[in-house]
Amino acid sequence: RNKKIKNLLCAAPGYKLLQLDYSQAELRVLAMLSRDPWLIQTYKDGKDLHAAVAEEMFGPDFTKEQRTMAKTINFGIAYGRGASSISEAFGKSRAESQEIINKWFKSMPKVKEFIDAQRRKPLKGEPCVTLLGRERHFVITDEEMNHIQNEYINTPIQSVASDMTMLSLCSIHQNLIDHGVDAKIVSTVHDSIILEVVDDKRVIDKVAQLCLDTMANTPKRFIPECPVPFKADAEVGYSYGAMEEWIPDEVDNS
Repeated sequence: RNKKIKNLLCAAPGYKLLQLDYSQAELRVLAMLSRDPWLIQTYKDGKDLHAAVAEEMFGPDFTKEQRTMAKTINFGIAYGRGASSISEAFGKSRAESQEIINKWFKSMPKVKEFIDAQRRKPLKGEPCVTLLGRERHFVITDEEMNHIQNEYINTPIQSVASDMTMLSLCSIHQNLIDHGVDAKIVSTVHDSIILEVVDDKRVIDKVAQLCLDTMANTPKRFIPECPVPFKADAEVGYSYGAMEEWIPDEVDNS
């Protein structure tokens, strides 16, 4: 996260870096796996999830701190973040923190059902298998049970988010060849894809839109029944530490 370090990573002369980043990929996968109506509809409506959750939990006049709290729970609850962690992060009592978590689940009962079902699987000796068939194995002991239960929750989420990025990567590579543009993939970081594109606004616009469309469509290609829209954001810059939001002009796809 240190920009001094990130700024050491620069595009070659005459080129720019273009970063494509899935927006809340893991939370969208959670919505898909849990089939929670409220969470799915929030994404379909294109709402700010953190604000929507804060409003459900604290009412329409929620504060900035409450939105931050909602965001923390959104990203942490599927990874075993419990009342103790929330208490430490926000200076709340354990009882208050548990009540906050209960409010979170109240809006999304299917998410709670999914999490509870995943936590039961290792207790019953059921395998940890992802939607695309990846299987993860554990040595299950009483001492490690809570950790393993958390892994049973987040492995199907993280794995599918990673798979969507890698499948998009392959499609983008082929699309760049098919379109004959002066651009190439140079790296991936979590659910981001980084390209080097010739420093020409028209080419950058074309490549960015092509990549964003590919990333949005990949989940629908490989998971036809996917009920959740996926989207990605784009940033451009001469160095990795000085990326700015990509603002499209009219894109010519010819």
